[in-house]
Amino acid sequence: MNVSSLNSSLLKGRETGDSLKLVLPQSVRGIGGGGKFGKNSGSSVEFQDHREYKPGDDIRRIDWRAFARSDKYVLKLYREEIQPTVSVINDVSASMLLPSEIKLNAAVSLAGIFMSSAINSECAVSWWTFGNGMSNLWPLSRFFPEKAPDKIDGTKTLAEELSSSPQPLPRHGLKIVISDFLWQDPPSDTIHSLMKDGCALIMICVLCQEEIKPALGGIFSLSDSEKGGRLDIEIAQTERDACAERISTHLDLWKETAVKYGAVFQPVKAEDIISGEISDIFASGAIRA
Repeated sequence: MNVSSLNSSLLKGRETGDSLKLVLPQSVRGIGGGGKFGKNSGSSVEFQDHREYKPGDDIRRIDWRAFARSDKYVLKLYREEIQPTVSVINDVSASMLLPSEIKLNAAVSLAGIFMSSAINSECAVSWWTFGNGMSNLWPLSRFFPEKAPDKIDGTKTLAEELSSSPQPLPRHGLKIVISDFLWQDPPSDTIHSLMKDGCALIMICVLCQEEIKPALGGIFSLSDSEKGGRLDIEIAQTERDACAERISTHLDLWKETAVKYGAVFQPVKAEDIISGEISDIFASGAIRA
């Protein structure tokens, strides 16, 4: 694995995202101190209402004009100002290195695009990886990560990680998962776990052309990159067609399940992302110029 190449892909994604904005679902809420308004009382500059003063309240919020009229201490309340949170979650399991590192580089570039466009939309971003243990690469902040992940060798699916992780993901906001989604766990298990706390969810499925429409032919020895094992097989046109059909059926299942949960599932081709073609991301409605 070429770490320098991954860092270059991250910076390339940032450059692309610098001219874009992330489209935030209405349901996304976040931490205090940002540029969006919520329904609760907070500390922004937009006046909302009054309430009676209580011991321990900030005396700087006392409305002295109201005191002069009523001889009662009352506080000025303002609309809560919130900063939406975006958690970008990258798959770093071994399958992301196959059939070549182009898929992994595309996934890291996509992370850069989404984090940069999220910062442009006044969001706080965090970056997570899964596959070899749920890891928080970059804590929640308004700054762009400094480097790409340097360990790509895991074997766990996202559903497995979510059920056993000692580091829980943020409970609110928008989650963006970038993976090849080539595992056998039912899509509903993963999607439910990610959205159970009211989060919005976008899933970007990165696959290479060779995975979408295999062109291999002849006798091959296949190794399972994550679970181990080996299989000798002769690949003819019939096998290639069957593989392409199974991939298509697998993706359709993820799409259908995502729609049921109100999530977004968008397949993209790794080669397109590397070449700078991101029309599929625009088509998903996740970003805008």
